[in-house]
Amino acid sequence: MSQKHQKQLKDHRILVVEDEEACRHVLQTFLTMAGATVTAFARAEEAVASLKQQAFDAVVTDICLPGISGLDLLRSIRASRTDLPVILVTGFTNVDSAIEALHLGAQDYLLKPIRAADPLVGSVARAVEHRRLQQRARLLQRRLRESEETFRVLFQEANDACFVYGLTARGLPGPTIEVNQLATTLLSRKREAILHTILTEMIPTEYRGDMLRHLKEVRKGGTARFETVLVGRTGNRVPVEICSRLVPLKGHKVVMSSARDITDRVLIEQRVADAVEDVRSQLGRELHDVLCQDLSSISVLSGLLRKKAGTGRSSAASDAGTIHDLSRDALQVARRLSAGLFPSELDHLGLVEALQHLAATEQRVFKTGCRFEQGRIENAPAGSMALHLYRIAQEAVLNARRHGRATDIIIRLTGHNGVSTLAVEDNGSGIGTKLNPRNGVGLHIMRHRARIIGAALDVTRQPGKGTTVTCTWPTLRTPARKP
Repeated sequence: MSQKHQKQLKDHRILVVEDEEACRHVLQTFLTMAGATVTAFARAEEAVASLKQQAFDAVVTDICLPGISGLDLLRSIRASRTDLPVILVTGFTNVDSAIEALHLGAQDYLLKPIRAADPLVGSVARAVEHRRLQQRARLLQRRLRESEETFRVLFQEANDACFVYGLTARGLPGPTIEVNQLATTLLSRKREAILHTILTEMIPTEYRGDMLRHLKEVRKGGTARFETVLVGRTGNRVPVEICSRLVPLKGHKVVMSSARDITDRVLIEQRVADAVEDVRSQLGRELHDVLCQDLSSISVLSGLLRKKAGTGRSSAASDAGTIHDLSRDALQVARRLSAGLFPSELDHLGLVEALQHLAATEQRVFKTGCRFEQGRIENAPAGSMALHLYRIAQEAVLNARRHGRATDIIIRLTGHNGVSTLAVEDNGSGIGTKLNPRNGVGLHIMRHRARIIGAALDVTRQPGKGTTVTCTWPTLRTPARKP
């Protein structure tokens, strides 16, 4: 026996069936030398009984046996043990019997006399290894099926709408590979209509930049989240929070994005924001109607008192002058606070005039170059939407002056191809390098306001060249009147 096959069958249990005693002894000896534990019988009937009581790793049997033949034994084994390796040996070269043996599932066919251990041991070792590989393959296939079934159940029963898609070489989303039932319900679309569609095609144009930035974060690994809008079959817009991550699928990395419907949350946040604005407006009106009027009266009366006291150096005239100056300064502060809390121009004149007044106030009070430019726009927003847009512009102007140290600010309100845009551009230092906590809160508030009104907010920062805050939303067209 070659060194290669020594102990190759260690811990293997082999069943030998051979009616010739000398040949049986040779088979048993060769297999034992290779490390196997061998059980040998002269008749197939004994082997069948032993197979019912013990587990074997392989069977080596002669074809020609008294009683049940080796081929019949092979048939019996295959009826109950489809994976048990069987090696047939025979002293007769019969092509038909060899073909039948292999057809019945024999692993090998050896000719007697067997004078060397290597062919026998090698054949048994290969058969056993093949069996083990098959068992492992079946185990892996079963685990894969169980894993796929578990994934399918979790995927279909998820509380969020799920989309699975690949990425192109440029990092752009590819066609949708799979969606769950909730996704079809959320978008009111059939599964077939969503498959092979690119996810960005179901997102409004003004939000697609956010989606691409989101995927850029996903490619870095981990989990990324952002809020956007999905468009349903009827054109209805559904605000969602999308959470995405890379997952392995059939040897490739794909993106699984879960979209959670946040319509109720947005409505609640909008109500809270409206309530806060109501309180601010009420406080602004109180400042304007009560405090400003009282301070104005005090300023007028103190001025008259100073005139009556004369222009001399009397203490009464000096005190009256001090009261007049203090009340005038306090009146200016109160008016600025009132204007910040309650933009009366928005209530009386609308968004365009309010933005014009914001630019004029910035230039007059803070000496910052600021102007308003208006393009063509249909149906300028009003009500709550106009107020949130005004606050976004107000915050952007404040950031430009306070954090960007801008000397020139432009507020633009335009509309094109069914999309309206409010943009605030400045020539400041660019606030994108290192945000201080206060400025970071301002940006968060702007994004929050934009989301409440269903708009998309984009902040483009170029250090040393300024910042552009752009808010876009679909233009609400007024239906034509019927003649």
